[in-house]
Amino acid sequence: TAELLETNLKLTFEIDERKKVEQQLVRSELQYKTLLEHIPQHIFYKDIMLRYVLSNQSFLDLICKSSEEIKGKTDFDLFNYEDALKFRQNDKFVIEKEQTIEFDERWEKDGYERYYHSVKTPIYDENRNLIGLLGIFWDITEQRRSQQQLLYAERLSGIGELAGGIAHEIKNPLSNISSAIQLLESDIEKKPEFMELINIIHVSIKDATDTIGKLINFSAPHDMELKRNNLYDFLIRTCNLLKSKFIRNNIELEIIKENEISESKFDEINMKSALVNIIINAIQAMPQGGKLTIKIIERKDKQILIFK
Repeated sequence: TAELLETNLKLTFEIDERKKVEQQLVRSELQYKTLLEHIPQHIFYKDIMLRYVLSNQSFLDLICKSSEEIKGKTDFDLFNYEDALKFRQNDKFVIEKEQTIEFDERWEKDGYERYYHSVKTPIYDENRNLIGLLGIFWDITEQRRSQQQLLYAERLSGIGELAGGIAHEIKNPLSNISSAIQLLESDIEKKPEFMELINIIHVSIKDATDTIGKLINFSAPHDMELKRNNLYDFLIRTCNLLKSKFIRNNIELEIIKENEISESKFDEINMKSALVNIIINAIQAMPQGGKLTIKIIERKDKQILIFK
């Protein structure tokens, strides 16, 4: 009948529409899954008991697990106790506050310390019941190290400026002392015992003036200037500048040249600054005294310094 035909047509239309909706849902789900699986950030979803439900492949690759292995597990099943406890505390804080919160989290894996920036947000069902937590995080270890190095460089710059100011203040009195000694020489040149003392004063003033000149050069900004130099000879000269520091701190210095070291190009001021910082750090690490060994090795196109 006409009524039955009309009903069949409506049913067919509804079936076609439902198929279209289902196809759209499949395509949408596929697009979502593709996006989730290819994004480089690590993503996870935990239920209200903070057990893992879902994650993307990037997260699974990071912890070297499959989706089946993490489902229903907690952080205590996947990470060391200290790190897992911190993750759990942060997760609970998000759940309690019911807010999206960002954290910097530390994770030690295979003996290496890594830092991650994470964003965690609570998840609700259609009735606004809290059902879990969604998290996304990414590695910021190198960024963190760069920031620390920048702060260290700024601190060194401040020390350099301070040293430069002090050096300028000391330089003028030394010049006055030197001039006064020259005037005195004419009056006491016939007395050898006094002349010997005068010579000692001259040498001391020269040494102090040279040291101040080095401080001023160190503190002054300069353009990078690469010059050919022998790194081994340069290392010897730099260590000689610190000889009194080695003696005062009861440090025995040994420099080993494993093979012949050819000339190479480097900026002398930056190289000296780097060597002095490393050596001073080494001395400070041995408050009771000890032995500092510096080995220099040449391998093909590389020159390597090993501090031990």
